[in-house]
Amino acid sequence: MNIANQKPVLLSSQFSPNAGNVYDPKADIDKILIDPLFEPLNAAAPVDIQDDQNNTVTKDDIYNHVLNCTSDIMNASSEDWLCKLYRASMIYVPQNEPFSFRELFAVQAGIKEKMPLPSDRVRYTSLDISESAKLFLSSHGSSENLFANFAFTLRLPLLGFYCKTNQVYEDFKAFVASQHSVLSSTLSANVNKMFQDFQATSVKQDLFEDIMLREDDAHGNDPLSFPRLLHRFAMDFAAQSAPDDFGVMPFDTFELFCPKNIVFINVENHAHATTRKISNEWDLVKKSLDLPVKIIPTNRLQKMTAVARNIQRQAAQAAINAQKTVHQAHRIISLKFKKTRPSTVDTTKAIMSLMNRMTSSSRTMNTYTLTRHTLSKPNRRDPDNYNMAGTSVSTKYRPDLHLYIDTSGSITEEDYEQTVKSCIAMARKFQIDMYVNFFSHTMTQTYRLKVKNKTAKEIYRQFQNLPKVGGGTDYANVWNYITRFPSRQKELSIMITDFEYTAPSRFIEHPKNLYYVPCSTISWSYLLSCAQTFCRTTQHNDPAIRRRLLF
Repeated sequence: MNIANQKPVLLSSQFSPNAGNVYDPKADIDKILIDPLFEPLNAAAPVDIQDDQNNTVTKDDIYNHVLNCTSDIMNASSEDWLCKLYRASMIYVPQNEPFSFRELFAVQAGIKEKMPLPSDRVRYTSLDISESAKLFLSSHGSSENLFANFAFTLRLPLLGFYCKTNQVYEDFKAFVASQHSVLSSTLSANVNKMFQDFQATSVKQDLFEDIMLREDDAHGNDPLSFPRLLHRFAMDFAAQSAPDDFGVMPFDTFELFCPKNIVFINVENHAHATTRKISNEWDLVKKSLDLPVKIIPTNRLQKMTAVARNIQRQAAQAAINAQKTVHQAHRIISLKFKKTRPSTVDTTKAIMSLMNRMTSSSRTMNTYTLTRHTLSKPNRRDPDNYNMAGTSVSTKYRPDLHLYIDTSGSITEEDYEQTVKSCIAMARKFQIDMYVNFFSHTMTQTYRLKVKNKTAKEIYRQFQNLPKVGGGTDYANVWNYITRFPSRQKELSIMITDFEYTAPSRFIEHPKNLYYVPCSTISWSYLLSCAQTFCRTTQHNDPAIRRRLLF
């Protein structure tokens, strides 16, 4: 991008959405995301923006790319184009690290506060939320610091508003009541009923209040509907409030303009809560967003966590790995794919290397003993001779091997036969358990292949007799399945696929022990093209995704 006479851009999330006319977010998107790019440094001349092909970039060009990125499926070309544009224009944006356009406001806040972006080596946890809330209450932390810590920890596709205390939320409810009273005579009975229900909400004892507004972007957009009015009232109250009391948290760029879910966060309660409680409560929101779409009633409020609160809460697990974020990201991105298809031997060596690396003292059913010589143990034949090494015997454990095999319509048994046979040979050599799931847009149950005291042919015959599924391709089913069960996270998971998949644009946690192996008969040039697209669209979920492709 070549830009001339542009005033350095600092985006603001503050605007007043129109709730009374036909729904059209273009004016709001222009005001918040596009118009600041065309504010000249010298008022006597216009801003000139040219792309890499020296074509003049107009507001309509930017808007079209923004629309391309609103889809649930990652549009890699528009994502790259927008990131280049805003990286060249904004004051607070990483110059080398990759970032998602959906997290643009969070990235701006984090860079302004000199915070590293989330990556495979930097993980934000509920402790960061708690500490940032305490700093905010003591006036030692800014609203940007508070927002960035929440956004980098949660990474949720919703619109948030922070309330310093419960009293601020009560003031907001009073503001909503006063605005509603002016319009109540013109509103439908269902909308009036929902505003009455809203007055019954509270954050006095809770960390937040969550409300579902829409099933998708096409619903709840009628003039003077409850979703549009509540959105307008919240934005107006944020505009008239002090930043130390109430403000906007645009976790997702597009949720700022058409929120499907809205959350009101009590900062004071987060400062006083334990990290376990913070993790458990926000895990409910994440689970709620992963649930199938529910019909949202038009005559009463629907909470996001209503269903998820009936599901057993998961313990939060996170680890912070600081330093070397930029260098690590560049090193991973620069890894090149092999020009020729890897042989079965190459694939087997790569999987065996992972197996040896995951060997640990964590108990599994796959045990073996490791004998080594050491001077810390006396020699049994000559215990008084300290120069003779003794023998140390320790018990080690290998992980289970779990295959996730893509059986979508574009893949046949020939495409994965050799890799499966190699894994069977490895399982027989190490005498470890082997599990199999077949997936397309759906996934089969987990099958265990009996390995011990079986020949390779007998094991593969078991494999051939397993029921399989066909259809489209959805890796998210596999990712969610592994991350949902701690026992599956400890396995060495291998996915055999053709990479005909584009990741969702929202953040989904990628399992740390899941690796990818290519099909063996599909055109290598075509498979490489698909793999490159997969890596690009999945990078926001796992910056180290390239290292997980074993070729």
